[in-house]
Amino acid sequence: MPVKRLTDKGFSLVEIIIVIAIMAVVIGVVGTLLAGYTRMFNETDDQAVARQRAQDVFNALEVAVVGCALGIPTDSMNYFDTAPISRWTEPLELRNTETYGTTGLNSGNVLRLVHSIPADMKNGNARVSDFTPSATGTPSVALTLTKPLAGDSVAYSGHADDTRKFITFANAYTSPLKVTNINGDTIQVTGKPQPAADAAANADLAKLVRGEIAPYQDVHLVRAIAAYVDSNSVFHAAEVNETDVSDTDPTGQLSPPGLRVEGIKAVWFETTNDRRLLTVKVLAEGEIVDQARLDDTQTRDAIKARWGSVKSADWDDRIFYADFAATWRIRNYAPN
Repeated sequence: MPVKRLTDKGFSLVEIIIVIAIMAVVIGVVGTLLAGYTRMFNETDDQAVARQRAQDVFNALEVAVVGCALGIPTDSMNYFDTAPISRWTEPLELRNTETYGTTGLNSGNVLRLVHSIPADMKNGNARVSDFTPSATGTPSVALTLTKPLAGDSVAYSGHADDTRKFITFANAYTSPLKVTNINGDTIQVTGKPQPAADAAANADLAKLVRGEIAPYQDVHLVRAIAAYVDSNSVFHAAEVNETDVSDTDPTGQLSPPGLRVEGIKAVWFETTNDRRLLTVKVLAEGEIVDQARLDDTQTRDAIKARWGSVKSADWDDRIFYADFAATWRIRNYAPN
């Protein structure tokens, strides 16, 4: 009996076209979803980069802000003798490069800050309250510390004008004292009266401090920084020693000493009138955005509106920007 063979049948042209159309729709939907996810991933990545850069700025300032005016009178700075910061008006001072030289500002893009840090040593077991002038009339006294003070911690020699010459005692109501000699655990210090204390009543230069240095009071090292952003989007927290980088417009200084954070477009500082609160605003950069994200101008325009201090020509629309802020309470700041 003959076997009946089945004839193989393929897809018709119409069926193939339908399948292709369905696949095109699916691919289009998947592609749109993937593009959205990719854009979201890039934005999240840029936000993380910008946030980390801003956090680096906050971290760079935190130690100085916490120690601002600790053991440092806030009514004048001229007891620092010839150090660069003797020309500053107070331990927390703001400058604006648009109105450079103006004093008494509560906001600006340059921060000058004098602070102190623990030296991990104390005054000895002797109470110091009798400051006898030397033969030259310059007040001077020897202090015996619980540990030797390292010469690299206090630049007492070899530098004509250096903030690091000075130490202070945070709880002694003292003016910073300049170290003139170190001999083991004994140091020789000299200084001036606090400006608002006895200067108006008498000219007794023998009295270096109001009050006294009690036994085992903590020694603090005096430091000063100038913080700003240069024209290459680099944040600086430059230590002020012989040279004060904030004496002139610092935005063009590309490599002064101190800590640097790249990818910072601008920074803005604001304080209350009593200097009790300091707010630091940071405009940080992410990466270069893709063309699809250039059309999203709403967020960018809002950021530009908040940062009117940045000139229009200085914005780069290819770069992702995000701004952040942190506020500190200056707990040590009290007029003396």
